[in-house]
Amino acid sequence: MTRTRYQAVAVRGMLGTMAQRSDPRPVHRGPYPELTLTALLVGYLLGTVICVSMGYASLILGFSIEGSELAAILGWGILRGVLRRTSIVENNINQTIASAVNGASAGMMFSVPALFILDGHFPGVSGFSPVLMVLACITGGVLGLAFVIPLRKQMIDFNRLAYPGGIAVATILKSSRSGIRKAGLLLLGAAVSCTVHLLDLKSGYLVGASPRRQQIGQLLATWLGPIIVVTLIYVLHDAYTLGSQRLPAPQATALAGVIEGILGGDVPAFRYAAGAGLGLLMAGSGLGGIGVLIGLGFYMPFDIVLTYTIGNFVRMGAEAKLGRAWVDGVGIPLAAGFIVGEALAGVGVAMAAVLRGMG
Repeated sequence: MTRTRYQAVAVRGMLGTMAQRSDPRPVHRGPYPELTLTALLVGYLLGTVICVSMGYASLILGFSIEGSELAAILGWGILRGVLRRTSIVENNINQTIASAVNGASAGMMFSVPALFILDGHFPGVSGFSPVLMVLACITGGVLGLAFVIPLRKQMIDFNRLAYPGGIAVATILKSSRSGIRKAGLLLLGAAVSCTVHLLDLKSGYLVGASPRRQQIGQLLATWLGPIIVVTLIYVLHDAYTLGSQRLPAPQATALAGVIEGILGGDVPAFRYAAGAGLGLLMAGSGLGGIGVLIGLGFYMPFDIVLTYTIGNFVRMGAEAKLGRAWVDGVGIPLAAGFIVGEALAGVGVAMAAVLRGMG
């Protein structure tokens, strides 16, 4: 090797050493943190917040979301923005746990309140044991996970099904700076307002997480959601009465109407069949989901439907004026913060009302 080449190698070595010394980021060696106590506790915290928020929102709006995207955004805000932790797979475990905690909110909020609504016509049906209800829901969650475990490899590794929600979560996990910025917008919105398991496994697959550790995280979180939801149902019913104008509970009200017709021997079978036929025709119209939207418009309160309509027009205007990137990066996180903030404020007011009544 010539003198010139020796000098070039020496210069490159010095530059590399200087670059390492000037780079403030620590050099990580070994496996990345994944199923950690930090991820578990942050997942419990975010899962509780999202579960309470989405549970309350589902009683007013008639729909719920599983919350993986919210948990991933907020997880980056806490893990990276506050705790200075940079592991993608650790945040993936956090959002998996949070999503598993929230998984009980939709199913229970759409069914259990129907018992309270039916109590006026069939006294005593709301006198169920909350402990048995919680145990039954936990058992259902564990059984669901047991079915997911053998399906994961076939549906995600082999069939490579899309799961758009899982892809969205994976995108958030990979975009750390964007995730922190969206977390700030989401929290700002909260301040101003004051298939779930497979989706999570899909996002983990895309970021290289361990499926086994994700499934362990889901099992560690399944027990918490039913406890939160049953407690929330009792608090809200005592404060506002389920099925009232304040808490219309559209899904549960529709379910209670069906049950009442069956028990009373007055099932409008022809109307159900006619609705199913019209829905089938609409499905072939080329307008995806039009039958579902019309059906929701029939049984949901008018003020909620009107709010949906206004929100859609606002989004269309914002997308035309500011672009799709602004809507996805700013508008949606901010709107999600509005939902979470109003829900938390509403639950807080309800708890205060219940405590005043007890005093």
